[in-house]
Amino acid sequence: MALPVTPAETLNQQRVRRSNASATFKTIPIVYGEVIGEGEIFAIGKTSPTDWVFGVLWCYGPQVYIRNVRLNNEAPIDGTVITNYRGLDEPPIDPTLAGALVNPSYQDRLSGIAYSVITFSQDDYGSIPSFTAELGGIDGTSNPARAYRDLVTNTEYGLGLEVNEEAQAIAEAHCDQLINNTEVRYQFGLVVENGLQADRWLDILAEYAGCWSNQEEGKFALKLNFITPITARLTDADVVRDGLESEELNLIQVPTTVEVQYTDYSSGRAERRSAIYRKPSVLLGIENERVSRISMPGITRYSEAYRLAQTRQQLLDNQPYRLTCLDSRLSITRGDRITYTDADNALDLHVVGIPARNAAGLLTLQCYAYRASDYSETIVESPSFTSGKLIYE
Repeated sequence: MALPVTPAETLNQQRVRRSNASATFKTIPIVYGEVIGEGEIFAIGKTSPTDWVFGVLWCYGPQVYIRNVRLNNEAPIDGTVITNYRGLDEPPIDPTLAGALVNPSYQDRLSGIAYSVITFSQDDYGSIPSFTAELGGIDGTSNPARAYRDLVTNTEYGLGLEVNEEAQAIAEAHCDQLINNTEVRYQFGLVVENGLQADRWLDILAEYAGCWSNQEEGKFALKLNFITPITARLTDADVVRDGLESEELNLIQVPTTVEVQYTDYSSGRAERRSAIYRKPSVLLGIENERVSRISMPGITRYSEAYRLAQTRQQLLDNQPYRLTCLDSRLSITRGDRITYTDADNALDLHVVGIPARNAAGLLTLQCYAYRASDYSETIVESPSFTSGKLIYE
């Protein structure tokens, strides 16, 4: 369902200025969790005939921190002066920009925007450099479920709506849970900047949290995509005649290997890496390798990427079903675990599609066979990557 607001295109705009007084609109990123972000120049001026000053915009604030600003991916040359503004509500007018931009006079406070003012000698850089920095994200949003809450509730760049607090608390605790008392289950760092529909961004954030995103009674609710108790038990009395359909699963076409692409910041810059899980039958030479590649740039740990690859591959073998139910089952939502029993079947199912109601009032449920063993709890050591190597196998 498309939501009425697209944050990256409608609310997520800020008028920014350059020294020649021309105006432009830039999409301001939303940064969740810790990332290395790229800056956008919004102001250029001079404080002397040889000293340049740049206003560099990072993202919405407040950020936990802005640190290790780099020019052309290198530490600043001695003499470079950097002032960081984390995006608090009442920042001062930066005096360096105010002194450099006088026609017209610079009066922008950029309240709620994280940015830096950077001054250096034109002799130190042959051209305008690129700018990157370590950004700490909006407080608490290394937990992707909390990032989901922020995008739903924020009135500046989000939807300004409500979450289901009970479901939200469960999802946030699930992300923070320690696997085998060793590492947090889900954490991420993501820059939200592309102009996708709001419901698509919510689905993306929910996926990083190991959840589905649903809208129930005017509130947004996360539902765990994990080992879960049964929420509804259906029989043939709940389903129309011939309402159970077993969809064809062509195992010859099902991927036997899953590659998850993630972001590695260990070198001090953002580098794309991949974690790969292969079915045991592939490793034994029994099955051919058929690869499914999944891009998850917000994942920043090899171990988490590997768990996702293993879980995704194991879920691929699950038999799909479609149930056509009476409207008495309208309370079923995406992510529910249900059972279906009749004279010939005893099925344990996971509802994976948004339930659809047709013109006759009947409810269609897209499901897959449920197996608790599909959800990986594996913890693996992070590999050591040689320069230029993207994939660890």
